[in-house]
Amino acid sequence: MGSEITIAGWLAALLKASTAKLAANQHLQEKAVEQNLKKLQFNLDKIITAAQLDRKQIGSHSIKDWFSSFKDAIYSADDVIEEFVQQLEKDKKQSSTLSTLRKSANFVSKIIQGGQFNGDDMKQLDEVTKTFDNLVSDIFELLKVVQQLEGSGGTKQQEIIPSWRLTTSPYKGRTTTSGRGSEGKKMLEALLEEGGGSTSDCCNFSVVCVVGTGGIGKTDLARFAYNNEKVRRHFDLKAWVAVCNNFDEKRLTIEIIESASVERPSDLHSITSLEPIQNTLAKGMKDKRFLIVLDDVWEDSNASWEHLTTPFTHGKEGSRIIVTTQLESVAKSTKAKETIHLDGLEEQEYLALFKKCAFGDKDKVHQPTLESICTEIAKKYDGSPLAAVSIGLELRSDPTEEHWRRVARNKLGVIERREGDIVSVLGFSYEQLPARLKQCYLACALFPKKHLFYKNQLIRIWTALRFVSADGNGGNPVDELASKSFFVNSISKREDGQFMLHAVLHELADLLCDGEFFRVEDEAGGQEIKIPQKARHVYVSKADNFVRVSEALAEKEQLRSLVIDGSVPSDATLRANFMVSLETVLKKCKFLRLLMLPEKFPLESLVAIGRLSRLRCLDFHGIQRKALPQYLESLNLLQWPDLKQRPVASNLTKGGSRIWKQHSAGSEKDATSSASGPVRSTSNSSPNLPSP
Repeated sequence: MGSEITIAGWLAALLKASTAKLAANQHLQEKAVEQNLKKLQFNLDKIITAAQLDRKQIGSHSIKDWFSSFKDAIYSADDVIEEFVQQLEKDKKQSSTLSTLRKSANFVSKIIQGGQFNGDDMKQLDEVTKTFDNLVSDIFELLKVVQQLEGSGGTKQQEIIPSWRLTTSPYKGRTTTSGRGSEGKKMLEALLEEGGGSTSDCCNFSVVCVVGTGGIGKTDLARFAYNNEKVRRHFDLKAWVAVCNNFDEKRLTIEIIESASVERPSDLHSITSLEPIQNTLAKGMKDKRFLIVLDDVWEDSNASWEHLTTPFTHGKEGSRIIVTTQLESVAKSTKAKETIHLDGLEEQEYLALFKKCAFGDKDKVHQPTLESICTEIAKKYDGSPLAAVSIGLELRSDPTEEHWRRVARNKLGVIERREGDIVSVLGFSYEQLPARLKQCYLACALFPKKHLFYKNQLIRIWTALRFVSADGNGGNPVDELASKSFFVNSISKREDGQFMLHAVLHELADLLCDGEFFRVEDEAGGQEIKIPQKARHVYVSKADNFVRVSEALAEKEQLRSLVIDGSVPSDATLRANFMVSLETVLKKCKFLRLLMLPEKFPLESLVAIGRLSRLRCLDFHGIQRKALPQYLESLNLLQWPDLKQRPVASNLTKGGSRIWKQHSAGSEKDATSSASGPVRSTSNSSPNLPSP
C-alpha cells in the first residue's frame, strides 16, 4: 500500500524533532555526536520530502521491504537518541549538587571534555547514521522508477480512483439486505414522508445519510431503497453517482445529468465552466421531485456541498438525497435530516448469509465438519456482509477441510485478493487516514478482538508510544477514528465512553502490522508459540501463558510494549514462577515504554520496574498496600501510573514526586473505580495531558 511512505514521513518528522532537541542541548559539546546528528537530520529531511511526493505507484513489495527496514531503523535511532538525552539529564543532576551555576557549568564542561558518552553509545549512533544513508539511497531509487513510469504513462490523474469503486450502480449488488429490516423500514419512511422535510428553510430537499465502516452494507441499503417499487413511483427523476474520494463538482453534476437522463447538449463533456452544466441540471430538475444517491462520499466541506447542490433548489418539494459515507462529519456538512448508523448483522442472520456465500447452492447438503468450521470463521467477523462475501468465495473455491481450517487460522491473510473485496474496501479506508491516525489504529491490534477501550486509556497508550503528542495538540484521535467509523457505532458500546474496534478492522490491523503488534491468546492452547521477529509490542492473555513465552520475550530486547492480562496466580508455586519470569524479561527489555500488569500484582515485589528508565505508561490494579514503592520515584518519564485503587497515603508524596502529583490531580473516579481487566481505564473524561 502507498501509505507506508506516508507513515515513514510522519515517523521521520517525529525522530527529527527528537534529534533537533538533542542537538540544541547547551551541554552537548562532543563534536562527533553533533556531526552525526546533523547528518541524521539531513537524511530524515530527505525521507520527509520523499513522503510528500506521495508516489502511490511504488511497487507494493519493494516499499513494504523498505518500510520494514525503515521502522527497525526508526526504533533503533529513537533508542539511541533517548540514551544520549538521559545521559545529559544525568550529568545535569550531578552538576546541580554544586553550589553555584558557574561551578555547575564548569563541572559539566569537564565531563564533556573527558567524553560524556561511552564507546557503545557512539558506535550505535554511528551505525544508525549509516543505516539512514542506505535507506535514503534506496527510497530515492524507488522514486526514480516511479518517475520513469509516470513519464511514459501520459498525464497523471488528479485523483486516482480504483476502478472497482467507480463501478457501483443501483442495479448490481454484491450482497443482500437480509438482516436490515429495521434500517430498510427507516430508510423508506424517510424517503416517502409527505411534505418537504427539508434540512433548512430555503431548501426543497432533505438528506438521508447512511454511516458505517467499509463493507458493512451502506451501498446495498441505498440500492434497496432506490429500487423499491413505492420509491420508483414516488419520484419523478432518479440518479445514482459513485462519488468516492474525488468530489469534483463538474464531474458529479455531469454524471447526475447522465444518470437521470436529463436532456443535455451533445458537447456537455467539453464545456469547461461549471455554471452552464449546472444550468442544464437545474432545467431538467425544474418542478420534479428527485431522488439522488451519492454513494461513498469522503468530502465533508460545507462549501463543496453548497456548490454541488446549487441546481437542486429547482426541484419539487419533497425531493431526497441519499448519502452513504464512513464519515460522521459528512452527515453534519450535508445537514442530514435522518442519519442511519450501520453496524454488523445479528449473529443468526449473519451466519445464514455466511453459509450461503460459502456453500452456494450446496447449503442444503449436510456437511457437519465444514458447517462447524464455517460457524467458527463467521464469528470472527462480527456481522460484516462484505467479509461474508469475500471469505465465502475463498472457502467455496476449495471445499476441503484442510483449506477451510487454513482460512480459519490465517483469516484475511490467506484469501485470494479480488477487486472490491473486503481487503480492498477496508484498505482504501485505511489509506484515507492521516499518518498519525494510521499508527493509532494499528496499535489497537495489540489488544484482543472485541476489547472495550476507554478514551483515556487509548490516549495514555498512544502517548506512551509517541503516536500522540503529550501536550494534546492535533485533536483527539479517539474521536477522530470514531467519526471515521473505525469503532462500532452502537450506542450501547459508546456509553460510559467505551470504544470497540470493528472486528473486521481488527483483522485488517493484524494483516497490516505484520507482527509488529503481537498477541499470545488463550486459543494458542498447547501449541508452541513463536514471537515474530518484527514484534515490538506484545500482549499476553494470562500469567501462565507469559511463563511459557518468557524465554522468547527475554530475547526481544527492543520490546516497546508489554501487556499481561488476567490475574496473578493464587497458587504459590505458579505465582513464584510468574514473578521470576517477569523479572527476567524486564531486566532484558530495558526499552519498554508501556507496561500493563495483571490484576493484584504485588508491585513492591519487583524492583526491576524501577530500572525501566524509558517507561512512560504503567498500568496496575488492586494494590493491597498503603504506599507506592519508592523505586517509582526514579522513573522520570512516567506520565500516568494507572491506579485502580488509590492508596490512603504515599511515601512518594513526601518527596514531592511528579508521578504522584500528576495522578492526584486527576478525578477521584479515575482512582477509586475498578475494572474487570488490567488494561481498562475507568475514566470517561478527556485527559489533561502533561508535557513530557
